[in-house]
Amino acid sequence: TRFANQFETSPRLFSVAAYDAMSLASSLVLSGQGLSPATLMNPSGFTGVLGTYRLRQDGTTERLLAIKRLGPQGIEVVEPAATSFLF
Repeated sequence: TRFANQFETSPRLFSVAAYDAMSLASSLVLSGQGLSPATLMNPSGFTGVLGTYRLRQDGTTERLLAIKRLGPQGIEVVEPAATSFLF
C-alpha cells in the first residue's frame, strides 16, 4: 500500500523480493544476529510482504503462497498460504 501510494502503481514481484531482502538484512543486523549462512538459512523462514519464505542452500527461495482462482466474483482464495514450513 505504501509503495502504491508513493509511486501510483502496484509493485512488481521483483520489487517485493528486493523489499523482503532489504528488510531481512536490516532486521538481522539490527538484532545482532548478523548475516551468517546459518542465520540466513533458518529452516523456519522469515515473514515477508507476500508471506513466509526461506532461503535455501542451493541459492533459491522457497515461499508459502496461497492458491487463488479468478472467478465471476473476482479473485477467490482456493487454499490459503501455510504460515509455517513445519507441516
